[in-house]
Amino acid sequence: MKWLLLGSIFSLSGMANAQEITAYTELLTPYQILDEDNKLTGFSTAVVKTLANKVNDTVNFELLPWERAYRGVKENKNTLIFSLYRSKQREKHFKWVGKLDENIHNFYALRSNVATHIKSEKATKRLITAVISNSYEDKTLTARGYTNLMRVSNEKQVVNMLFSHRIDLLFGSEVTIANLVTEAGRSIDDIIKLVPISNWGDGLYIAFNKDSDADLVKKYQRAYQELLNDGVITKLKKQHFKFNYIAP
Repeated sequence: MKWLLLGSIFSLSGMANAQEITAYTELLTPYQILDEDNKLTGFSTAVVKTLANKVNDTVNFELLPWERAYRGVKENKNTLIFSLYRSKQREKHFKWVGKLDENIHNFYALRSNVATHIKSEKATKRLITAVISNSYEDKTLTARGYTNLMRVSNEKQVVNMLFSHRIDLLFGSEVTIANLVTEAGRSIDDIIKLVPISNWGDGLYIAFNKDSDADLVKKYQRAYQELLNDGVITKLKKQHFKFNYIAP
């Protein structure tokens, strides 16, 4: 189902040189989430809204399953996508605006399930790990030879699957896992951080379709750098990243 979040349109009508930009994304806690009024919010969403405000544009958010969001931006000139992992494979397929977060990935297990407390990345392949179907994590782990992947359609499923022993491991960034555990009503003290995965990429980014107008992309790149230099990105991160770290 394709959602046009009318409540999340950041409109600045009447401004000179204003453009209407479509921004594709998925749900990814705490970067893109729905609030109690079913409006799109979260750290990355706030950054994109702030960027649009700074350059006097209107941004229409398209919230879709990741595969459709990814296809949407690749097929439509002058559209953007967030939060997108930057990797060697993707480098030439997009025009990159700016980094949202480092998003280092680790494997996580139940602290009480000692049998799953592995010590090496290689050993994680023997255990069952939950991933979102067709996500970057799914495709990348599959390409690396992971065959024990439990594919799910909704990230909110994975925590209860871990606590019910349907899976052995969670996989993701600490900020995402910590928020999912808390949202599920569980304690992060019951989760242990295991090994990180190597060569994961260069973090989460905002990026435009590769055929987008050069002036449009440069406008957003300059605006992003100004927000970064002025401390606005850091301020937004502090507002949205409210979680306790998971102990190893």
